[in-house]
Amino acid sequence: MAVFNTVEYLRPALESISRQTFSDFELIVVDDGSNDGSTELLRSYASIEPRMLLIARNNLGLVATRNELLAAATGEFVAWMDSDDLSLPDRLSLQVEAFAADDRLVCLGGVAQCIDPEGNFLNIERYPLTHEEILLE
Repeated sequence: MAVFNTVEYLRPALESISRQTFSDFELIVVDDGSNDGSTELLRSYASIEPRMLLIARNNLGLVATRNELLAAATGEFVAWMDSDDLSLPDRLSLQVEAFAADDRLVCLGGVAQCIDPEGNFLNIERYPLTHEEILLE
């Protein structure tokens, strides 16, 4: 999870990952120089979430942050989680099951229900589901 000044969305995002039905994961968070209270919230959360590794540093931007996250990952799979997103409880278990069911699978995504800051539903973002559909994008 890359974090930069998203304190108002951060706790629900962290809780949605901590409450996953698939629990064998590491949550790597890079705080990219936040100055809105995100760093303090992350430190507090890391003290109660043993699966969380927090890296806090000066602002380097999203590309550098994502590269740092990839370098820090030690698991078999990587799942991106933005600091203003929510994940349904079965997100990780469904994704791991998909990889277990198809040994040719190298990447997968999902559908995103967009919400506004008050939690009201907006549009649904749908992404290509098959190899052929991805090639057409």
